[in-house]
Amino acid sequence: MRDDDIAIVGIGEARVGRDAGCTSWELHAEAVETALDDAGLSLRDVDGLLSCPSTMDDHARHHVLLAEHLGMPWKRYTDSSRVGGASSTSAVRDAANIIRAGLAEVVLISCADSQRSTIGRGDTPVVKMAHYHSLDYEIPYGPMIISLYALIAQRWMHEYGWAPEKVAEVAVSQRYNASLHPGAQERTPITIEDVLNSRPITDPLRMLNCSLISDGGTALIVTTGERARSLKQKPVYVLGMGNAYSYYFCWNLPDYTDYIRMLVQTSADSAFAQAGVSQNDIDLAFVGDPADICTLVGLEGMGFAKAGEGVDFVQGGRIRVGGDLPVNTHGGNLSYAHPGAPGQHLHVIEAVRQLRGGLGDRQVRDAKIAAVHGDAGVLTSHCTLILGNDRR
Repeated sequence: MRDDDIAIVGIGEARVGRDAGCTSWELHAEAVETALDDAGLSLRDVDGLLSCPSTMDDHARHHVLLAEHLGMPWKRYTDSSRVGGASSTSAVRDAANIIRAGLAEVVLISCADSQRSTIGRGDTPVVKMAHYHSLDYEIPYGPMIISLYALIAQRWMHEYGWAPEKVAEVAVSQRYNASLHPGAQERTPITIEDVLNSRPITDPLRMLNCSLISDGGTALIVTTGERARSLKQKPVYVLGMGNAYSYYFCWNLPDYTDYIRMLVQTSADSAFAQAGVSQNDIDLAFVGDPADICTLVGLEGMGFAKAGEGVDFVQGGRIRVGGDLPVNTHGGNLSYAHPGAPGQHLHVIEAVRQLRGGLGDRQVRDAKIAAVHGDAGVLTSHCTLILGNDRR
């Protein structure tokens, strides 16, 4: 029996969707309370805290302020994870390392944002431009963040001859998955034609090729395998972890195809090797999807599809619940919700729910192992987790 098992034992969401009508601090508190109740723990049991700062309520010492806001009576370790969307998986990685180093035993991860209700759907992309290069290459030319994903989409579609109607299958499949989730922001089924006829955003991306803009809070509780086995919920174990990081600004990348795929592959290969599993062992997958192109890039990089064949891989309902490899079974950022940094934390939460079981029509049959890949920085920051409902 391994004596270094790490498990996720509590999950929580807060007001995920269109308009929370409150600050991110309130969303943090609500998500944390839900996660603690889910685990059967109290705040006094928590001795480690990792915060993932809000776009709207950030602070240089966000983790310190969050601990104070939550009223944490004591803590042995606090820090912030500032890896954008990839903070979902990298925060779990950091919690595992903190626990294995003996710096804490029960680590709380909290992430929340109120970007839709605070600044609105139309202004959110403009506010995020503050993260771009301020001199010669990005801000002076006015791209929105989705425009940078469009550059990648343009290159992949040109390089491999991907037709828009083929790419649209990602959005259609993830909306199908969302239709099975009562909490999804968008549940109405869509067709390929709906995607192709939706409002143009930034060529070649249309409205339905892009993620939602949402509010919401998330929380996860991570602890030792030994502690987990005495708690309320069935543990979900962290079997493998991997990372890969490159330049932050996408204009520095050597190319937009092979290099990006290599980053995903480096991260995923490390996680698969550590877990001692292969792609054939994976029952379901989660891939960050600020745009549908990211799902295709992620599936190729993780080794589920060969180079240039990601778009063929997803056809015929293959990534829907009930398909060969269900992907983003809650609907992902395209249809479930995308509250900024918490967006991909929702992927980890859904993976935990699937591995616990009991989700009715949305449940992946005999789900035992999930691969969860987080990406950020316009596909320049990557962290992969392999999660399982049994120790391996």
